[in-house]
Amino acid sequence: MSRNLLRRLLFPPKCVACGTLTDWYAVDCALCPTCAKRWQTAREETCGICGERADRCLCVTEEMRAAKCALFAKLCFYRPAERRQTQNRVVFYVKEHANAEAFAFLARELVPALQRMLDTDPKAAYVLTYLPRTRAARLSIGHDQAERLAQALARETGIPFERLLVRCGGRAQKDLSRAGRIRNAKESFAMVRGADYNGRTVILIDDIVTTGAGMAAGARLLRRAGARTVMALAVASDEVNREMT
Repeated sequence: MSRNLLRRLLFPPKCVACGTLTDWYAVDCALCPTCAKRWQTAREETCGICGERADRCLCVTEEMRAAKCALFAKLCFYRPAERRQTQNRVVFYVKEHANAEAFAFLARELVPALQRMLDTDPKAAYVLTYLPRTRAARLSIGHDQAERLAQALARETGIPFERLLVRCGGRAQKDLSRAGRIRNAKESFAMVRGADYNGRTVILIDDIVTTGAGMAAGARLLRRAGARTVMALAVASDEVNREMT
């Protein structure tokens, strides 16, 4: 009996959004049929800037644009005040659970969005990295969801994964105002000593982008250290970013 089969026998698969039991044989989806439909609807929401659906939008936030982050791909827009929405539940689930199947599901979902970014410069050499959590957040949850997501995407695509950024202080972004997030992010990250990316294009990964301040801070560091280009990729973007110009 395979390890995956035994795991499913002992722990029947549940929808990561609503917690109901899912099809035992549906190994390629972490959502129940109802939540899968709602997830797809969220992906089809339209960006108010480019007019594309969310999972085809490459618009960056104001802070990311100022940091010369080239593109920002995402799967959906989320509404912070409405945690019960399917896309919100999925994101908060991976924040709180180190479920390998959930991360593998999100990685597969992100592949087309990632490919659209790669198609803009097909000859570039790429590397995947992530925006790290604070040490306190990592210890309290037991994992870094952005790191797990980047690693799952590396396995799915074969693009190299490297840890290029470290957290060097600062507070958790979720507790801060928009202005506070921007100030905090500028003081929160540093480059890993000895990191080597030799002019490659860096794909910077996170689970949620709110203001984009963290992504902007990471992009600035990576570009100053020699990255050829920095592009951002996340599961979700705050709905406020749908209308920013």
